Amino acid sequence: MDARSRAQARVARTVDTTMGTQPEAPITPTTPVRTNTQDVPPRPCRATQTYSLYHLLFPGEPCFLDFDSQKYKPIGEPKEIHCIGRIAILNSKGEVVLEFYAACPRVGGVKKCRLRAEFSVEWEDLLYQNGAVYARKVESWVAEIVKDRPVVMGGGKHDLTAFFFEKKIWATIWASSTSIDTQVAFSDYQKDGTLGMSTLALLILGETIQTVEHSPVEDADAMRRVWYSRFSYDRDAEQAKLDAQRVRETTTARPNAQAFTKPSTNPYTKTNMRPNTSKTNGRNMQKVGNLTGSAKAKARRQKAA
Repeated sequence: MDARSRAQARVARTVDTTMGTQPEAPITPTTPVRTNTQDVPPRPCRATQTYSLYHLLFPGEPCFLDFDSQKYKPIGEPKEIHCIGRIAILNSKGEVVLEFYAACPRVGGVKKCRLRAEFSVEWEDLLYQNGAVYARKVESWVAEIVKDRPVVMGGGKHDLTAFFFEKKIWATIWASSTSIDTQVAFSDYQKDGTLGMSTLALLILGETIQTVEHSPVEDADAMRRVWYSRFSYDRDAEQAKLDAQRVRETTTARPNAQAFTKPSTNPYTKTNMRPNTSKTNGRNMQKVGNLTGSAKAKARRQKAA
């Protein structure tokens, strides 16, 4: 051991003369601490559909919406408020129309609260570099999708208040839509006061969901199948109606193509076997080099005449 190493060892064994005790070890935090965005390495986005597939929904087709929230607390207020953290919307066929993590900007006078990992929303999920989408944009896309159609949700009163930025337009949107709360529609299954989607899936579908963590796609699909156990929507019939409508629109816009066919100018067509013997036509036929032998012979006879 060299002199420098021995000196460092003596310093480590030195008793703190001020307190009379050994220096305390650094305190390890017992709760996770949010790190700076620049210190978090990028990771794949856990959302499966990060842009809207609006074409997967028919007009008036019910959609199934579920989300996990992130929470805020206005400074000076006793209660926390919630907004969209991770949201999913499915059509009646079970296809994912959208699934996003919503990145909310900093709001003055509002403090972001800790997230519960079992609800599938973590700080890293809400970073733009990990695939999160600006929350105001997410809310506007959701507003466009749910407009003028039945919207099935697992907690209607709670879900309707989760839109943080587009509050002014949501009153009009929900007025034109039909919101269906499974907690109300299937309230006859309620016995112990906890009629969540996991309870309904177990009682009606005989399946256990949310075994590891909440997933809005899993919950929305279970909600869809629970809804079909009591209500109905014939998607195949709607598809047939739309196909028939497209055919009618095409026929109206483009009638029989034969009506717009130009009459033939060829003097040797079946409808006009006798050629035009005018001098002008004869001169024009002399300029055409790709006529058949019979046509050339007739052209020579016309010239001789």
